[in-house]
Amino acid sequence: MPHGCGEQNMVRFAPNIYIQQYLEKSGQLTPEIRDKAQGFLKSGYQRELTYKHNDGSYSAFGKSDATGNTWLTAFVVKCFGQARPYIFIDQQHIEDALKWLQQHQMENGCFQSVGKLLNNALQDPMMSKALQCLHKSSNTTDIYTEFHVDNTNQLVLQQATLPQIPGEYTVTSQGQGCALVQLTLRYNLPPKSATTFDLRVETDPKECTGNARTHFSLILHARYSGGRSATNMAILEVKLPSGYLPDKKSVRKLENEGLVKKLELSADGVILYLDQLTKEETTFTFSVEQDFPVKNLKPATVRLYDYYETAEHTEAEYSAPCSSAPGTEEGNSR
Repeated sequence: MPHGCGEQNMVRFAPNIYIQQYLEKSGQLTPEIRDKAQGFLKSGYQRELTYKHNDGSYSAFGKSDATGNTWLTAFVVKCFGQARPYIFIDQQHIEDALKWLQQHQMENGCFQSVGKLLNNALQDPMMSKALQCLHKSSNTTDIYTEFHVDNTNQLVLQQATLPQIPGEYTVTSQGQGCALVQLTLRYNLPPKSATTFDLRVETDPKECTGNARTHFSLILHARYSGGRSATNMAILEVKLPSGYLPDKKSVRKLENEGLVKKLELSADGVILYLDQLTKEETTFTFSVEQDFPVKNLKPATVRLYDYYETAEHTEAEYSAPCSSAPGTEEGNSR
């Protein structure tokens, strides 16, 4: 899955801190695991700095965004501070971010919500309301379960089922050592509609005429049709037929469109990072050029999905205008 934005990068950065903390305290941190985790931290740290604004804040796409984001900047400060025992973190980056946050702190101690967070679930007011309702309706339930942990079973999972949810439970411990206590809540949600995106793919020209064998345009029509007003950040992954390359100049023009926050080019495809999709159809067009001839081309795939709600996705296939052109050499399709 793509990770080309500041939010996604930090989601992958933070676990490497907590994994090392846990393994250190439990005496299980090996040199191999430490080196691997710290390698991820170093690369993630350098990558996150590319999303820093001149004022010290951070946002999903850095300086291409109009302003930094409060939530992401605070998360960066926290994680950079926690990562300092493991890798070098320039203190100036932390101080710059803290200064920016202080500038947006209100008299009551809260912080202004500045900038856009692409993961809408983190901003959903219904989530906080649900937690408040659970807290108000909570009650005390008497249950007693004892777990014994020693060197012979320290890696064995021990679990018990809570008889009533919501409820109030207390965990106490005796002895010396490190143990992890985790509460897991499972619940069912109504099934989502079968289709949450509408995606149509066309080529211009549609038929094998003129110079269509060596050059044609790809036209992508995308629209959100799910239950929300808009998606989180959406990813449009476009694979190309074998033997074709994206025309870089035409693809780069897509960056001038407001919805395209970032794009990635590869030998066999293009990835578009979209700010969001709404119920209104949006069209993206770029050119494709033949790199070498291939006989009996197979269809290529376009995939569209919500980055934070991957169950919401769709795919479409398309064929090059001259898919069955004679006089070409055999090749593998992608």
